[in-house]
Amino acid sequence: MTGSGTENAPGSRGVGDSSSPTIDNPSARPDGSLNDNADDSHGLIIISPSFPAADDSDLVLSSIDNVVFYVKSAIVEKASSAARMSFSKLAAGPHPYDKDLVVVSIPERAPVLMLILQALEGKISLEDPIPECDDLIEAIDALPKYDLEPRTVVRPGTAIYIYLLSHAPTRPLDIFALAAHHKLDSIAVEASKSLLDYPVESIEDEIAIRIGSHYLNRLFSLHRMRLEGMSWLMLKPPMFHGVPQANFLSRTPQVSNGCGEGGRRNLQNAWALGAAPIARDTRPDLNEDRVRKTFQPLALDLDCVVCRSSFMVRIQEVVEGWAAVRDTI
Repeated sequence: MTGSGTENAPGSRGVGDSSSPTIDNPSARPDGSLNDNADDSHGLIIISPSFPAADDSDLVLSSIDNVVFYVKSAIVEKASSAARMSFSKLAAGPHPYDKDLVVVSIPERAPVLMLILQALEGKISLEDPIPECDDLIEAIDALPKYDLEPRTVVRPGTAIYIYLLSHAPTRPLDIFALAAHHKLDSIAVEASKSLLDYPVESIEDEIAIRIGSHYLNRLFSLHRMRLEGMSWLMLKPPMFHGVPQANFLSRTPQVSNGCGEGGRRNLQNAWALGAAPIARDTRPDLNEDRVRKTFQPLALDLDCVVCRSSFMVRIQEVVEGWAAVRDTI
């Protein structure tokens, strides 16, 4: 899938490496017969097995690396009525082995052109190998050149959409920039989740320009919102369970559950000891386990069982609150 995808025409043989099939008989038609009008001066060509010659193929395209694709123009026109005209305006030349056919030269590499055509025809299958990320990006970037709107081609649920998302964990900034540039909003939203650990202040100017002010502001706002969210969660300490109080209406003083002002200070100090490093080192991608591992040892230092329980309850509230903070733009 990621390569150009080539096959021999009938009667052809490989050149050099047997794994690189080509056509070295320019007089051979796709059906194996000979054309008396063929020009033997043409060089070798390769036919994409994904787009072989067929009776209803009325558009022949050639990549810059000489891979030929037989396409139904109706498929292109269905995606964009202007796309067929865009292809027809490109440089064209005689077919390598049939002067009655015209081949339109497309200034794209074979893997890129194949992805474009497969996306238009809906022929990309999730059972195929995942295309290279750079090929996908190049293919999507090329669509507007041929009057094809990326948002009409890269639709949720399509294979090319799913393939783009599959690269988001390893190439989040590239996928986010691509999606932002072409206003593929749902892909940008998903990719932003993988950018929580990215230092957004270090984004280079060239990439920032490609992303654009709208999506760049949304990304910065996401990071700022998450940092502020954790700060607010740290501000509220565990609930103290009360100070001993005498019941002056009774001859025998009754003392309610509580561990005094000293217990309050111990509880607050323990929380402050945990909150300080979290607040200092917090990141948009802060892991919930980091919160637990920071606070739980401090709970063990509290002598009061009730204080300790209150401390643990507050830890859980913070973890749940952090999980509820939005993690996408």
